[in-house]
Amino acid sequence: KSTLETVKADNRRLEEELERLDEVYDVHLFRVETVEKIIKDLADTITKIATGHNAVIARLKKKERELIKMSQLRSAKLKELSNEVDAITQKLTSSSIEKEEKKAFDVLKKEQEILVTMGDIIRVLKS
Repeated sequence: KSTLETVKADNRRLEEELERLDEVYDVHLFRVETVEKIIKDLADTITKIATGHNAVIARLKKKERELIKMSQLRSAKLKELSNEVDAITQKLTSSSIEKEEKKAFDVLKKEQEILVTMGDIIRVLKS
């Protein structure tokens, strides 16, 4: 009889231990499922961030290409304007040289007229 009671007590103790292990298993299973869900949510978030990141990079590269084109156009326009300024400067320089030459020529002409007049005056005075 004592063996039967011992076996029954052992069975009760084993059943209680099995219930406790079931509870521990359920808690651990819940934790594992929670961690798996967190990992999946993180993976989804990372995918969304990467997709957004790639879209931003694509937009930035497009902007970069646009800026390079604008810079090239601006450089070409600046070169064109620089050439125009050089041409205008050359014209102004040529024009001002011509004006100076004309002034010098006019002065020489007047001096020649004065010399001729003085020569006429000297001839009249000599005669």
